[in-house]
Amino acid sequence: MSLPDTSMLRTGAPLADRLRPPLNWLIRRVWRVRDHHLDRVPTDGPVIFAINHVGLLDGPMAVALIPDSQAMAKMELWKNKALGRLLTALGQIPVDRWQTDTGAIRQCIALLRDGHRLVIFPESHRGKGDFENFKRGTAYLAMVTGAPVVPVALVGTAVGGTGLKSIPGPGQFIDVMYGRAIAVEAQEWPRTAGEVTELTERLRTICAQHVQQARRECGPGTAP
Repeated sequence: MSLPDTSMLRTGAPLADRLRPPLNWLIRRVWRVRDHHLDRVPTDGPVIFAINHVGLLDGPMAVALIPDSQAMAKMELWKNKALGRLLTALGQIPVDRWQTDTGAIRQCIALLRDGHRLVIFPESHRGKGDFENFKRGTAYLAMVTGAPVVPVALVGTAVGGTGLKSIPGPGQFIDVMYGRAIAVEAQEWPRTAGEVTELTERLRTICAQHVQQARRECGPGTAP
């Protein structure tokens, strides 16, 4: 027995797939993006990208740079109807960050079961980006689907200030460092709270160490 049933859910984002190459090109024209260890990313099958969250640029950049990816995004963005329609057309998945959102979970599971890639920000909101806080959803999704988790550290996507003022200026370096894929074996129902908590802490520790390493290698003053 494997829960939940996602057989009736549609997955994929054709519009995002069409727009991703020009958006990727544009981002790399505006900022000096440096990719690190792309060879660590599995080339086929589902993948969960667990990304640290420090600035407004993180979400758009991650989806633009990672092929065949869709992202979970806070449902508050859908309050703007025009923006919400655009995000939906781009395949983004609204999630209620303040309670268990079964609809978002089922959609993410369907996406991964169909072999797509999921971008998730386990911290759930912008902050220090050090993975001190790590929500349990990443572990649960990996346990249900058996998708490996790839830690991703973004360095340079935010500067001093808040809101739009935190976006780095044109020509600034932005580093995207991929970690080694963390294998997670798919586990049939039931999955206990203790097992999810244990995997969550394991993922949090590995992702936090990855961010620390990325900041040492790519922080201010490092050679381009």
